[in-house]
Amino acid sequence: MTYLFLITYITTITTYALGKVVFGKRKTALLLAAIYVLSGYRFQVMILRGALGELLGFAFFPLALIGLYSILFKDKKDWYFLVIGMSLMIMSHMLSAYMFFAFILVACVYKIIICRNKSELLKSGSLLVISGVLTFFLMLWQLLPMLEQTLHMKFNFMKTFLNVPTVDLGSMLKLSLLGNFTDEAIGMRNFGTTLTIALILLWPLVFKMGRTAKVVLVSATFLFIATTTVIPWEALTDTPIKMIQFPFRLFLFCTVLVSLLVAYAYKNIAKENNIVLIVLLVIIGGLSWHVNHTYQPKFFSLHSVEDVPNHFSVIGGGQEYLKEGMVYEKVVPGIPTEVLPETPDQFTLQNVQRDGGVLTITADAQSSMLVKTPFVYYYGYRAETADGTKIETVEKDDRVAFEFPAGTHEIKIFYQKTLIQRVTAIISLISIVVFLAIIVLFQNHIRKQEREKSRARKREETTITESEPMIGSRVNRRSSR
Repeated sequence: MTYLFLITYITTITTYALGKVVFGKRKTALLLAAIYVLSGYRFQVMILRGALGELLGFAFFPLALIGLYSILFKDKKDWYFLVIGMSLMIMSHMLSAYMFFAFILVACVYKIIICRNKSELLKSGSLLVISGVLTFFLMLWQLLPMLEQTLHMKFNFMKTFLNVPTVDLGSMLKLSLLGNFTDEAIGMRNFGTTLTIALILLWPLVFKMGRTAKVVLVSATFLFIATTTVIPWEALTDTPIKMIQFPFRLFLFCTVLVSLLVAYAYKNIAKENNIVLIVLLVIIGGLSWHVNHTYQPKFFSLHSVEDVPNHFSVIGGGQEYLKEGMVYEKVVPGIPTEVLPETPDQFTLQNVQRDGGVLTITADAQSSMLVKTPFVYYYGYRAETADGTKIETVEKDDRVAFEFPAGTHEIKIFYQKTLIQRVTAIISLISIVVFLAIIVLFQNHIRKQEREKSRARKREETTITESEPMIGSRVNRRSSR
């Protein structure tokens, strides 16, 4: 509960920061944070689905949006937040980063359409390329090792499939307006009462909105509709879009866009009226409390680390990072020290100990034989004897196995980082230092420019002040004549 509170607190801070950058007003930023943090989809992610990675992605999404907005539509001072936000999303939830990359492409197309200044486009494009390169090197420690693993074995995520929506638009509206989160099947087709009502009420205000706000409203409406059977998702099952797995993940973008629109309407149409703010906060808070109060989730408790393997959901319901075709319940033993020799009658197990990720086996084998360990196989596991002699590990029935030599031996099995993992970690650490240095230099450059502008303004004001008596004296002389 403390961890969930901290994630919620961080999400509030990042969204408030987004509001300050986009709108420049504290009240509007506060409203944006309240809507986003207490949204129905975020509730679904946190409690109904327990999707921890996606929940963290929700927290860092606003940071990436600050950077993107600054690069494309503002003064570019906060461009580096795109690097920070994207890096944190990659570490938290790869799919959120994947979808945000598509979001960047769409935003760039819009920028190209509306912008007629080639130098402005070139500057924005350059910053986007720089941000992409920096993000790549910062995340090299995660991206290349993942690629390395996929070269040695096939994973479930490599053959992902798209869960085609089964709810029509009318049913989606009904479920969302009622805020029905009674079970997971219904809750995953629910945008939430607050933002659904907001999306409907924003349309009558469309003629009072600016061009970009109108485009955002159309986009948010399209994303809402796209989660239903209106879109022929069956035709997209063999395209890169299938990587998102569930069309309802589009609610992430729909949530942030509608939240921004409500904040925009409050600032520009309601003129930051305090009464409007209070009413909106009470409604949002009340509906959020209602949803949390009425929904009764079913939890299970893990009393010790030995309980973890018995609950496959702890590694994610989709089990994307398991070997393709692996049945978790059959592969992962209930006993974390389970050792299975190929020929049990010729193998005498004397002692077996496990200290975290290190398994020590002491046994006597009448002949050399293959022994399976309780570890799920990934490239990088090592086995060695007490004198340091390395033994090659192989995969057997999705577990780490090795050839136990004839005789009595003590052998340790553990995961050792590969060369690529070690090298990329060093490169990423160096990249962090370089990135921080770039930020410091950039901030110093901005401060220098601001000081020069301030001095220029002072000089201009001094020049005007000094010239005013002369103008006045000439007027006085003319009038006296």
